Amino acid sequence: MAGKKERAKGTGSEPYSGYQVNDASLERQAKRKAVLEEERKRRVLSNIDPVLKQHAVTRARDLPVNMRKYWNNRHDLFSLFDGSSETGQIPLLDAESWYSVTPEAIAARIAERCRCNTVVDAFCGAGGNAIQFAFTCERVIAIDVDPIKVALARWNAKVYGVDDRITFLVGDFFDYVKACRRFRDEGVRDDAQAWQGSETANIDVIFLSPPWGGVTYRDPSSIQANNHTGEELGSTASGPAYYPLSLLAPTGGKVMFDAASSLTSNVAMFLPRNVDLKEVVGLAEGTESTEEKGEVIVDVEEQFMGEYCKALSCYFGELTKFDGSW
Repeated sequence: MAGKKERAKGTGSEPYSGYQVNDASLERQAKRKAVLEEERKRRVLSNIDPVLKQHAVTRARDLPVNMRKYWNNRHDLFSLFDGSSETGQIPLLDAESWYSVTPEAIAARIAERCRCNTVVDAFCGAGGNAIQFAFTCERVIAIDVDPIKVALARWNAKVYGVDDRITFLVGDFFDYVKACRRFRDEGVRDDAQAWQGSETANIDVIFLSPPWGGVTYRDPSSIQANNHTGEELGSTASGPAYYPLSLLAPTGGKVMFDAASSLTSNVAMFLPRNVDLKEVVGLAEGTESTEEKGEVIVDVEEQFMGEYCKALSCYFGELTKFDGSW
């Protein structure tokens, strides 16, 4: 009879050796589990600020079809996606963050490489990296120009129980650098309340993970269309051979690297896997630290998820001296 457990044929003198559950029963169990999960999420979301709830994407069907693969890999993005055992809350992402947040295992690796007292996450987004930095660094300064991203990052940090170790700032990273330099050079604190006094911090490391250009960033036609520099990109049969750092939003890689290195030589960058490594090395040429040493040293790690190379992590300054331990 459909839906009933059926006795399996026994062996020897035993009347049966176990139960077999038919497909219809398994399907009902899966549907019931899905319903319970939806109910749990509704309870969780009922306690969220309405503005945050408006931007959070919490169901696969609310994502564009070409982005639903990220939903399937949601536990790679945040291991607590089914809810914190302490708070019951779940991490939240808006549509853009689904493809731009750093997977947790990679973020943890970067955080270990950047272990220090004070780290600045210059483009924090929904907080994937800032959360992991909070486990390895004494203080994290997380900046993003988008207030929704900062609100998401703050929420996600609470889910992981590390929000008290992160200073969240809504503002432009380049304005923050100017405020830091003004204090360092002139002893003048910025009047802007946005920085919460963090412009006086003694910064050890700056992490740069700027926008790459969306889900199509690797598409040759997209790379060519967004190349407004007149640079020769090189080419293959399918299009440009590499991703130029000039496409990194909002200013291009060189401008943001120079801004970061004006505060510390210890800079880490999270970049597309198809960048030109010669161009990456060129970022540090002519900076104060390389002129002192007379050479440019960059440590590059390929970041894999399974057999797939997700991105490159590039380390400058003292960050190149990592001993390889984990």
